[in-house]
Amino acid sequence: MALSGTIEKTFSRGYTLRTNWSATQSVSGNYSTVTCSHYLICNSGYDLYIGSRSNSCIVGGSTKAFSSAAISTGGGSTISLGTTTHTINHNADGTASVGISTTFSVKATISGS
Repeated sequence: MALSGTIEKTFSRGYTLRTNWSATQSVSGNYSTVTCSHYLICNSGYDLYIGSRSNSCIVGGSTKAFSSAAISTGGGSTISLGTTTHTINHNADGTASVGISTTFSVKATISGS
């Protein structure tokens, strides 16, 4: 299992949701602890003014909710949305393979839609 990485998705041309993750392994406990840090990148010229939001991150079936504070930006900034921590049990042979999914509830009008 890789011990760190980044996943990201750009939407509406000006905004990118990024999750940086890292894992630490417990060989004796046969599990890993995966920590995910969530960010919203607003490109220059892409405003965003929204209230606080409830969001979620799923790592290998382990769902964790996280709240993000209100966002007020004229763009050109990276906003920390929050951090989640997940415990992933390994197979009997010590291996594990999981997917990571992050949902950020924008609920905003962007470019009129």
